[in-house]
Amino acid sequence: MNGFLKPTTFFVISIIAWIVLFVGHQKAVSVDPAASFDVPRSELYELQGTVESVYTSRHGILILDLSGAEREIVIMPNLGVIRPEPRPYDTVRITAVEGYRGSWQPVSARHVVVVESAFDSHIIPTVSISEANQLPSGTTVRLLARGAAASLFRSSSGRTHLRFEIQDVTGRSSGIVWEGNYEDGDIDLFLSNVPLMIIAEVDRFDGQLSFIASSFKELGPGEYDAAALAPVDPVALVLDLDKVLTNGAGEISLADVREKAQGEAVRVVVRGRSAEVFRSSAGRDHLRFEVEDVTGSAPGIMWEGEWTPAHMKMLRSGDWLLVTAVVDWFQGEVSLIAREISMLQPTGAAGEGVAVDGVAAEDVER
Repeated sequence: MNGFLKPTTFFVISIIAWIVLFVGHQKAVSVDPAASFDVPRSELYELQGTVESVYTSRHGILILDLSGAEREIVIMPNLGVIRPEPRPYDTVRITAVEGYRGSWQPVSARHVVVVESAFDSHIIPTVSISEANQLPSGTTVRLLARGAAASLFRSSSGRTHLRFEIQDVTGRSSGIVWEGNYEDGDIDLFLSNVPLMIIAEVDRFDGQLSFIASSFKELGPGEYDAAALAPVDPVALVLDLDKVLTNGAGEISLADVREKAQGEAVRVVVRGRSAEVFRSSAGRDHLRFEVEDVTGSAPGIMWEGEWTPAHMKMLRSGDWLLVTAVVDWFQGEVSLIAREISMLQPTGAAGEGVAVDGVAAEDVER
């Protein structure tokens, strides 16, 4: 076979050459994604529409649904890197052929184009958290807020979703990002108190405002009004927790926690003293910590899969934290099984005491 291509190699090269010639020389037929018609496999089509939903499978397959369209757009991992990657409410233009089971399959990564990002859309209104509370559920909004808390949780169906809390000068609210719509590092955005732009759908849970977020990004200098995104006053959070929190658990001292029974849910305003990772006998890496307030101190734990390096950093920072936890008793001593941890006082605000039951932060013994 010297001097000749093997049959399999020749076949592969022929297919690649055919695709290049096909895409390069055939004019794409522009179609309405919502139209219903028979699609000849030999045709090349151009679709433009608004992304309704995005899902990334555990195998890295990106699946897009366009508003009103009957066919999914299936983007395989071997297509290449798509930048920017389409998100819900983006307007996209895609050149595709009929793919698996009647889906649309883009011919290359460069043929998936975001024409207008949802972050720049003039159709989606920009509102504050309090203004969103006046809107009906299902309304899509753009929020400018700071991340205040975040955690991962597994649903009864086995999917892992991202639960978060955000705040602006008008209030605080919670939300969720469905599995497949967030990446591993996104949880840190909601934990770091940085300004964010969030595209979300207004929702209600147990009568309280909530958001179903589809897209979010960190805002840089000059992209937001610093006054509108000033952190919520930590003193107001401490003195009026019942208005800020939505689940009715508003404990603000560790002394009160010691009166609670095993398994009760509480929220405490505390300052981190220490945090370290330890490996259990089952081989899991949990986060062990100690917190304090003016009434004393207590140990706690955050299970593997629920904590991130940002949680460890907060617990070691010495800043005031809002901790949502479950009470645990072991050998007569109380401890906290933490579910969510968020900062009340941004790093760098040293010297500004946060009042807790009339006692300033600088009066707490370190």
